[in-house]
Amino acid sequence: MEIRYINKNDDKNAISRIYEESWKTAYKGIVPQDYLDSIPEGRWVNNLEKPGWNTLVCLENGSYIGTSSFCKSRFKEYPEEGEIISIYFLPEYWGKGYGRKLFEAVLSELKKQGFKTVYLWVLEDNKRARRFYESLGLKCTTDYRIDNIAGRNLKEVCYTFVFEEILIYSESLKESVFEFTDVCFRELGKAFEPNGRHSFYNNISGNFDCFWCLLSEGKVTGTVAVKRIDDSTAELKALYLLSGFRGKGYGYKLLDRAVCFSKEKGYKRVVLDSVSAYSDALKLYEQYGFKHIARYNENNYADVFMEYRF
Repeated sequence: MEIRYINKNDDKNAISRIYEESWKTAYKGIVPQDYLDSIPEGRWVNNLEKPGWNTLVCLENGSYIGTSSFCKSRFKEYPEEGEIISIYFLPEYWGKGYGRKLFEAVLSELKKQGFKTVYLWVLEDNKRARRFYESLGLKCTTDYRIDNIAGRNLKEVCYTFVFEEILIYSESLKESVFEFTDVCFRELGKAFEPNGRHSFYNNISGNFDCFWCLLSEGKVTGTVAVKRIDDSTAELKALYLLSGFRGKGYGYKLLDRAVCFSKEKGYKRVVLDSVSAYSDALKLYEQYGFKHIARYNENNYADVFMEYRF
C-alpha cells in the first residue's frame, strides 16, 4: 500500500471513479437514486485541481483505491480549523483497515500545517461513516447544515478532532495528573492512594527518569513514565489511559515514547510488571515486542513480568 500526494501524472479519471463508486454504494437509500444513477464519469476531476485543496491518494499494487482531500476551513464559522473535505474508497476495500491508515495520514499532514483542531461534515444518515469517525476519536458536535442534493434536503452533522499533545510532566500539571489518576484507577476497580502506596506521585520529578502526560483540550487523559533500576535496566511505569481514549492508538504512542527514551538513555532493556486481568494492556505490550520473564521484584499486586531488549 502507498499513500502519497496527488501529482500531475496521476489518472484523474481513475481517482474520480473512487468518488463515483463510493457515492453509489454509500449513499444508496440516502441520496435520490436517480441522481446516483446519473453520476457521469469524471464527475470529480475538476475538484482534484481546486486551489488550496490538498489531495492524498491510496494505492494498492499500483491501483487507485482511495483518496482524501483537505484544506484550511472553507467556512467562516471555523476560521482557524483544518477541514477534511472528503475521504472515499472503492467499496471492495471498505472494512480492511485502509481507511484508518489514510485518515491518519491526512491528520498527520494537517497537524504539520499547524492546525490544532480538524472538522468534517458527514450525512446524518451515513451510519457506517459515522461509526468509522467515532472509532478514530472524532466527536459529533451539535452543529449541522442542510445540503440539497437533487431536490432532497439532507442534514449533515459536524465531527471534530482535537490533536492531543504528549508533554513532559511539570508541576503545573500535578492537579490534573492527580484527578486523572483517581478517575483512571476507579475505572480499573482500584483506589488511588497518594498518601499511601502511591505516595511517589507527590514527587513525580524526583521519582522517575521521565514522566509524560497525554493532554486533550488541556486535560490529562493518559500517562507513562520511566524509572531507573540500574545502569542497564529501566522500568516502565504509570501507563494509563482514560477509558474513552483506549483502543485508539494512544497507548502505543505513549509506550513508544517511553521505550525510545530508554534506548536514547543507553539502557539495555525495559522491564514492567502488570496484572493478568489487564488483558488489553498485555496485548499491547506483546504486540510492541515485550516478552514474558520471571518475577524481578517484590510487588505483590503484580503477577505478570515482561521485558523489551534493545
